[in-house]
Amino acid sequence: MKGAIIDLDGTIIDSMPYWDRLGIDYIISKGLVPKADLKEKLAPLEIKAGAIVIKEDYGLAEDVPTICQELLAGIESVYREKAPLLPGVMEALQQMHADGVKMALFTATTTELATAALKRTGVFGFFDCVISTIEIGMEKSLPEAYYLVLERLGTIPSETTVYDDREYALEGARKANLKALPSLILSTD
Repeated sequence: MKGAIIDLDGTIIDSMPYWDRLGIDYIISKGLVPKADLKEKLAPLEIKAGAIVIKEDYGLAEDVPTICQELLAGIESVYREKAPLLPGVMEALQQMHADGVKMALFTATTTELATAALKRTGVFGFFDCVISTIEIGMEKSLPEAYYLVLERLGTIPSETTVYDDREYALEGARKANLKALPSLILSTD
């Protein structure tokens, strides 16, 4: 393996419990009662798609970009102050770095928040680039998103592995002919 494309939330840092509550907390902050299935509806979605669901299901006056900004503001402290590295991540990243693997962080959050989390947890230096689906305008379900990351990383699909805890992202990676694994800890070779 010469390259690794690695997700942040649920793969490097333990932030998923916060994401699981974000939509519920957001709806409550608007003075509304969250529907019983909100968490399940939002779980497989990236932030823009989740904002569309929230807007449509709750009839909010805010536009989708505003909802996205408010959701990100609601989770900012998780990246800057709270979410720890998942067990075994530091060792896996150290081993890949020692093996000369080029690494890209590919996240559905902003580059700014991802960078803050990586620096706070001491792993920023392992990454050759940090790329956000928000900033490139493509979700991880699209193989084209992975082609862009490969281009920035400077590796080819046959020599690059994707690590992501979300099935839709793994499917997008496989469509781009990348090896795709749900955990960084399963394998580092």
